[in-house]
Amino acid sequence: MGLSWPAHGGHVASTATTIPLALSVDVFLNPAIGAYQTSVVRGELKLNADIEFCSYLDKRQSYSYAVRLLKSEGEQPVLQSLTAATPPPVFLCRAKAASDAAAVTGAVDHLPGVHGVTTGESEVQERSELKTGPRR
Repeated sequence: MGLSWPAHGGHVASTATTIPLALSVDVFLNPAIGAYQTSVVRGELKLNADIEFCSYLDKRQSYSYAVRLLKSEGEQPVLQSLTAATPPPVFLCRAKAASDAAAVTGAVDHLPGVHGVTTGESEVQERSELKTGPRR
């Protein structure tokens, strides 16, 4: 599905690979990002020693992935509002350890063309807040 590469001796993964939430780092790109900026982000991720592997999803692949994910999580209202133009290109990465996710985020979140970075830890907190309300 997406383009994948091993980083620093890691294995190649397809986008069908399930990444444990604590190890996931998703790098969302601006929807209008150009090829050069995408290659800069890809290069930074490839050189990052804290990453085991990444898979790149273009807008079409990102949409298909979002549909599968939302269906599996029973997110019907969100799924109904999703269009093919909504999801941006994304790099789905696996950190070598849960403690490495923050370092990966810090290495790429400032790059031109990066819209945002989420980690498994932030996702767990967001899901918890949906159920219990924000932490104070």
